[in-house]
Amino acid sequence: MYCLHIGHFWNNSSDTKTLSNLPYVVPFDLDHVYFLPTIGLQSTSTLDVLALDGNVIDGSKRRESLQTLSSIKMLSMRENIFKGAIIAQDFRNLRNLERLILDRSSNLENEFFQSIGDLSSLKILSLSQCDINGKLPEADWFKLEKLEELNLIYNKFEGSLPSSFVNMTSLRILELSYNHFIGNFASNLASLTSLEYFGFNESQFEVPISFTPFSNHSNLKRIDVSDNMITGQIFGSNISSIFPNLQFLNMSMNGIRGSIPREFSQMHLLDTLDLSDNSLSGEIPKNISGDKSELKFLKLSNNKLHGPVFPTLSTLKNLEELYLDGNSLSGSINSFSSTSLLALDISNNHLVGKLPSVIGNLSNLVVLLLSNNHLGGSISTTFVELKALAYLDISRNDFTGLLPSFASVMRFIHMSNNRWGNSFPTAKEKVNFTTKKTSYTYKGDILGYMSGIDLSNNKLNGNIPSEVGNLTGIRALNLSYNDFIGQIPSSFSNLVQTESLDLSFNKLSGQIPLQLNRLSFLAVFSVAHNNLSGETPERKGQFLTFDESSYEDNPFLCGPPLPKSCNPYVQPHDNSPNNSYTDEDNCSFVDMFVFWTSFGVSCTSVLLVIAATLYINPYWRRRWFYNIEWVCTNCYYFIEDNILLKFSNYRST
Repeated sequence: MYCLHIGHFWNNSSDTKTLSNLPYVVPFDLDHVYFLPTIGLQSTSTLDVLALDGNVIDGSKRRESLQTLSSIKMLSMRENIFKGAIIAQDFRNLRNLERLILDRSSNLENEFFQSIGDLSSLKILSLSQCDINGKLPEADWFKLEKLEELNLIYNKFEGSLPSSFVNMTSLRILELSYNHFIGNFASNLASLTSLEYFGFNESQFEVPISFTPFSNHSNLKRIDVSDNMITGQIFGSNISSIFPNLQFLNMSMNGIRGSIPREFSQMHLLDTLDLSDNSLSGEIPKNISGDKSELKFLKLSNNKLHGPVFPTLSTLKNLEELYLDGNSLSGSINSFSSTSLLALDISNNHLVGKLPSVIGNLSNLVVLLLSNNHLGGSISTTFVELKALAYLDISRNDFTGLLPSFASVMRFIHMSNNRWGNSFPTAKEKVNFTTKKTSYTYKGDILGYMSGIDLSNNKLNGNIPSEVGNLTGIRALNLSYNDFIGQIPSSFSNLVQTESLDLSFNKLSGQIPLQLNRLSFLAVFSVAHNNLSGETPERKGQFLTFDESSYEDNPFLCGPPLPKSCNPYVQPHDNSPNNSYTDEDNCSFVDMFVFWTSFGVSCTSVLLVIAATLYINPYWRRRWFYNIEWVCTNCYYFIEDNILLKFSNYRST
C-alpha cells in the first residue's frame, strides 16, 4: 500500500495534470491544498481513499473530475468551501463509494438529498455542521439499503422524519441531534432493527413515551433523546426485555412524569442513566440497577423525588458519578459502597445529620457538593483523607466548630488541576459552583482548571488556619457568613491563582494583610461586615477595581476607596489648596527626577543623531559647518555694531 500526503499547500493553477499519471495510491490525501478552479484528477482511477479536506474547490469541473474516480471507496471533503452548490449527482458515478464525509462544508443545500439514492453503495454518510435548513426530503432513502451510519447533527432541519427512513434496514447509528425536528420519531424507526445508537437530543419531538415500536430492537446500546418535549410516564414493565443490551440512556430535560421503574435493576449492562430535569416523583428504587450493576453514571437531578437516599444506593459498587441535587430527598448520609466515586452532588435537598467518617474512604473523590441541606456537626476530621478533592461546597448548612487546615487537600490543589479532565468519563457533564458571588456552570475542559472551597452560611468559628493560605492552586474561596475571629492570615498572599476571595460577614479583627495586593487574578474580594482596623491595601493592580462595598461596615478601617482617611489632619475628599500642595510636594521629587531624566535622554539622542548624520554624509557636514560659520559671523557683527560700538561711544562722551 502506498500513501501520498500533500498538506498545507496553495495551488492557484488549473493545471493539475501532474496528478493524473500517478500509480496506484491508497489512500490519497490533499489536506489543506487550495484548488480554486477544479480538482483535476482525471486519470487516477485506481484510488481507493481520497481526502480533500480544508480547501476551496471550484464547482465548474468538479462533477467531471469526481465521476472519473470509479474505484473510490472513501471520499472526505470536510471543511471545504465549494464554489457552487454541491448535490448528490456530483458523486453518482462513484459506484463503489462507501464513505462520504462532508462535515463543516459550505454550499450544501436541501437539493443534495433529492438524488441521494444514486449513492446506493454508501455505508457512512456524514453531513454535520453544514448549516443545511428546511425539511429533510422524502427523496429515495429506500435505495440506501447498505447505509450503516447517518450523521446530520448541528444543522437546521425542521419538520418530521421522512417515512422512507424505514427502508434503511442496515442502519446502525442514526445521529440527528441539534436540529428542529418535530413529530413522532418512533413510528419512523420501527423497522430499523439493526439500530445500535440513535441520538435526537435538543430537537422538538413532542411525543409520549412509547417503546412498543422498538420491540424488535434488541441491538440498541445507546439512546439519547434529551432536551426534547417528550411527555408521559416512563416506560413499561418490559423495558429490560426490549433493550437487553442497553448501555447508555439519556432522557433528561423532557416532561417525563411518574416514578422510576424498578425494572432498571434487570438491565445489568447499563452504565449511564440520566433522567434529570423532568417531573419524576416517588422514591428512588432500593435496587435501582441490581446486584450485578455496571452503573457508573447516575443523574436524577432536578426532579420531585423524595424519601431516603441511603441505603438506597448502597448496592452501586461501580458508581463513579452520582447527581441527586434539586430534589426533596431526606435522611442522613450513612454509607458508601463505591470507593471509586469521583463526583457526589446531593445539594439542595433535605438531608440531616452529621457527615460520617466513611466519606474519608472516598480517596478518589474530586467533587463533593452538599450545599443547602440541614447537615451539621463538626468538619474538623471529615476531609482529612480526601487528597484528590478539587470542588468542596458545604455552604448553607449548620456545620459548627473549628475549620480544618485542609493539609491533605492542599496537596492535590497545589500540584494538579487536571484530575477531573483525566478521570471523568463524561466530558459533557456540568458542575454548578458558586464563585464571584454568582453560581456558574463549569463543564468540559474548564473543569480541569477549576478548584474551589465554599463553606459559607454555616456556624463555623475560631481562627482561620494559616495553612489555608497554602492552597496555592485554588480558584475560589468563600468563608463568608460564619463566626470566624482573629486576623486574616498573611499566608493568604500565597493564593496566587485565586479569582474570588470572600471573607465577609464574620468577626475578623486586626489589619488586612497589605501583601494581598499581590493577588493579580482577583476578580471578587470582600471583607465587608467584620471588625477590621487599620489601612486598606494599596490601590494597585486588581485592588484598583474594588469599590467601597468590599470594605464596608468595618468601623475602624480607613483609606481609599473608603471615605475615611487614615490621616487625622486630612478631611475626607479635602480639595483645599493646602491638601493640593501636600500631594504635589509628596510626589514632586519623583516628578522632577523623571522630567530631567527624560530631558537628558532626549537631548543626548538628538545630538547623537546629528553627529551620525554629519559623519556619514559629507555634503550635510559641509552645509552644517558653513551655517555654523555664517551664524557666528552674523552674531559677531551684530554684537559689534549694536552693543560694542554704542558702549565705546558712551565712554568717549
